[in-house]
Amino acid sequence: MNDERIFLGDADSFEILLKRLYGNRRYFQYCNGWKTSQKWQDAVIKIFIAIEKCIVNTIDCNDSAHKEELLSLCQTAQEEITKAKTINKINITSILYLSELSFNLIGDMPDNWNKKKINKNQHWQLNAHRQIIYYQSDMHKANLIIDKAPLVNENSEYNNCILSNKLHYDFNKDYTRFIDWHKMTYKEKHSELFP
Repeated sequence: MNDERIFLGDADSFEILLKRLYGNRRYFQYCNGWKTSQKWQDAVIKIFIAIEKCIVNTIDCNDSAHKEELLSLCQTAQEEITKAKTINKINITSILYLSELSFNLIGDMPDNWNKKKINKNQHWQLNAHRQIIYYQSDMHKANLIIDKAPLVNENSEYNNCILSNKLHYDFNKDYTRFIDWHKMTYKEKHSELFP
């Protein structure tokens, strides 16, 4: 690896990403100033490791070949970034694999190679082999209600602490009853979350 450096002094959003992934204490003021190419390479590889862990622990599908392909993309990205000798190569490789991962997570890579025009919606439909569908159980909905509620100090009558206590203590983690109660008690707020 050469002596190149990358300036991260104004990259607050990148630091926020790292803090969300690995905690505030570990990456506090990480993006202040210049980083060596080795430190940059390590940070980018760590992001792909996080994505790989999320795929393993989150994606539940009957298309095991698709999941294996996503994991393979993460592993190949890590290998290619490890081989990169310049910051530019690290960045290009990262963009390439993050783009490929994004499209494959949606369904598949677009294949418009031999098309003269790509102005129809069907050129951007990636569901020939699989269809992405987001499912929300009552547990997911209850967590969303609590997470989207204001913080304790913002509203004393309706906040995430009150709702969390209601779910855990009043309804003994019965998500369905909690959802029904929320729908009846806070109709407007409920319809905002679940139109």
